[in-house]
Amino acid sequence: MGMEFVVDRIMAVADDDWEAQKRKNKREAAARRRRYAEWRATRKPPRQFSPKRVGEIGELEFIQQAIRKGFRVSKPWGESDPYDAITDWKGRLLRVQVKATEAISKNQGYSVHASVLVKNKHIALTHRDIDVLAAYLVPEDAWYIVPVERFVPLKSLWFSPGNAKSRFEKFRDAWHWLKRKKKPKSRIGK
Repeated sequence: MGMEFVVDRIMAVADDDWEAQKRKNKREAAARRRRYAEWRATRKPPRQFSPKRVGEIGELEFIQQAIRKGFRVSKPWGESDPYDAITDWKGRLLRVQVKATEAISKNQGYSVHASVLVKNKHIALTHRDIDVLAAYLVPEDAWYIVPVERFVPLKSLWFSPGNAKSRFEKFRDAWHWLKRKKKPKSRIGK
């Protein structure tokens, strides 16, 4: 009295179930990717340019705006200096670091780095490097002119256009900071 097993039918059923589960998993993963892509499209506008190109656009926009406002503007040769432009207002020269961004964060607005990359490490900008940081938020077409002493020792600045409680909102279109008579003494890093 022996028992007989039909192994080939059991294996065939198991193989069919496994293949069906594999196809189902692929369909679900594809659906998740589609839903994520749709969600992302509603949350963030796609970038038009690379970050490098956005920076170049920001520098050109800054020079145009400053000239229209009556400043003389010089552009340093090369990319070795921590500043992107020098403004001249009645003989008063200021070093300006221009930052531009297209990217908006979900909750906090726009972020720009107030630092330079040295040997893969972000080093905060100080009064030794620049006098003013000019931040250009491309989608908003908004300028923030922030004196260095108002953000040192921060390495990133957050801008929320239209939010009166935002730390840097008072610097929106504050081009008058480029007309200062003398440089204020920095509180940090003397």
